[in-house]
Amino acid sequence: MLMTKTLIPGAKMARIRVALKKTQLDLAIAMGYSSSLIGNYENGRCPVSADVLIAFRQETHMTDVPITDSEVEAMKNELRAWNDTVTYGDIKLAAELYHILARRVRWSYDTGLQTLFDLFCTKYYFRLGKKDEYDRLFVALSKMEDGLDGELLYWYYCLCGFCYHTQWRYKQALAMYFKAEAVGNRLHVNDRALYYNIGSCLINCGYPYLAVMNFEKFQVYKYDLASVRLGFATQKLLAIGYSKIGKTNKAIQMLNDCREYVTNNKSDDNPTLYEIYFSLGKVFHEAGDYDKAHENLNKASHYCNKNDESYVEYLCYAATFFREYNKTDKAIECLNKCIPLVAKGTLWYEWLHALKHSVTLDDKASADYMVWTAIPALHEYGMCTVVMKCFDWLSKHYEEKGMYKPALKYANEASNIFYMLMKGNLALLRIVAN
Repeated sequence: MLMTKTLIPGAKMARIRVALKKTQLDLAIAMGYSSSLIGNYENGRCPVSADVLIAFRQETHMTDVPITDSEVEAMKNELRAWNDTVTYGDIKLAAELYHILARRVRWSYDTGLQTLFDLFCTKYYFRLGKKDEYDRLFVALSKMEDGLDGELLYWYYCLCGFCYHTQWRYKQALAMYFKAEAVGNRLHVNDRALYYNIGSCLINCGYPYLAVMNFEKFQVYKYDLASVRLGFATQKLLAIGYSKIGKTNKAIQMLNDCREYVTNNKSDDNPTLYEIYFSLGKVFHEAGDYDKAHENLNKASHYCNKNDESYVEYLCYAATFFREYNKTDKAIECLNKCIPLVAKGTLWYEWLHALKHSVTLDDKASADYMVWTAIPALHEYGMCTVVMKCFDWLSKHYEEKGMYKPALKYANEASNIFYMLMKGNLALLRIVAN
């Protein structure tokens, strides 16, 4: 339960005493003080001294519970470290620490501490797959938004961005991350995870220059736990960003270095090998090298877990790749495997159905679907590059039919998107970075 009132140390002691079903007299006798003095401490008429706190902790078995302001601040640092473990580290270790931290926070009767812990717990529940707990806590925190400020507001915006990000809603995620960045700039608390997440969204939306800038911000931070977990993920996204701005050789070198390291040190790390080969496929695709792109995408498929969402990602991208090179039969083969695996109302559903209708544009219903359903839906997810491809496919279709007016119209739409992406114009997403 979220608490809404910050208490002085004496008042916290009173809450603990009542929760333990002790009277002031019980506590006074145990501590060797008068009950009236205990009352003065609890009512704030007398400051709580270090000796009193020691005696209180011993009698209530609260030796590790933060009560004073300095202890609360120290506990916040512990929670931030735990959040790093949740985000980057061993989830089993995070689970072991959770029960210890939860007890200490609960008995602290501190509003800010409890709220900070709840903000971090939301992501913790997500990593554990406890969707009901995740949803419950997020809804409760959302109701508190207007009353949050400072660091709590920063972490709240980070959490909102994370929630959208996990749903592949990059446009909404970016809006929240930029809000977090603005608060974080004032408080000097922006961390690696924020810049990684912003860069990740920007890459997926199609903004390579802005993404590279954010990843470079990421690199200036000192080595810490984030470096280990985010290292390969960052290299992968940064390589894709470089490939989109013409630095193909640099992108390939980065990914080959990653592949060599994993092959030599973690030969059984299939998820990472999948990501490396998948990213190499994207880089060669961006460079216009069909054979190399196809070769690496095929290698990626051997390391892909067919029971994981990465398999959907692979099939969706492969279908897009084959569609762009007019390998219609192969594109349809990927679509037939993938469409039954996805649920309506997801990015994958919208993307796959856009691809499906793009190969049957002779049917007016398919053309209408592309214009009135697929493109608006993909735009809401922030998938600007896929929207650009849809306009390009429409343009080429109408050009082949000799219908030059709609062909020119959709070609201009695609060109405008490309221009805005290369210029880093976020107006395409109707959001503004702070």
